[in-house]
Amino acid sequence: MNGGAVVTNEETAIKPFVGAKCLYPKAAIVDPELTVSVPADQTAYGICDLITHVTEAYFNGVDGTPVQDRFAENIILAAMEYGAKAVSNGHDLKHAPRRSGPR
Repeated sequence: MNGGAVVTNEETAIKPFVGAKCLYPKAAIVDPELTVSVPADQTAYGICDLITHVTEAYFNGVDGTPVQDRFAENIILAAMEYGAKAVSNGHDLKHAPRRSGPR
């Protein structure tokens, strides 16, 4: 999360960047039921974006971070596994990853 955003002007096809400290969120809550209407190509772009951000930190040249490396590797594996499912059927929440334990 950050304090930046892109705002699309549909009439002009211009997508200016907006950034401000006050836009930085304190928390993010994602309800998978609110994302089922996202088109498959946009879902795929989001998965690629997620993997790109993870690999930026993974390949940063800093050695001696085995715990962070395992986190990154498993995030990428999960994105590949569940991303493929989400792209093929974005309405299938039954097979979406779920948080275990008490809520």
